[in-house]
Amino acid sequence: MSMLRKSLLIYFTKKSGGNKREIKAAGKKIVRDRTVDELKERYYSVSAEILKLRGDHDHPIVQKPFNFEMEVRRKNNLEKIFMRTKDQIDREKYCISELKKIE
Repeated sequence: MSMLRKSLLIYFTKKSGGNKREIKAAGKKIVRDRTVDELKERYYSVSAEILKLRGDHDHPIVQKPFNFEMEVRRKNNLEKIFMRTKDQIDREKYCISELKKIE
């Protein structure tokens, strides 16, 4: 059994509390609709667990784990910025220029 497979098996054993049915299900392909952020969260959590098991506690993935809520907020804020109308952008530029005049 490969080191990666052992690590994943240990990870799933910890997550499922040792339930054999859930451990077997972990090895099968289960198709669900997931967002990119959910997939990223899963990827980084498994990667961090593998790195911890290998003893690599200085890796950036272990030091600064993926923050799902922050990522969702960041994407929502970017969407708001990109969806602004031309009038809103012009108004913002005007306000910035007026602020500079005051300073």
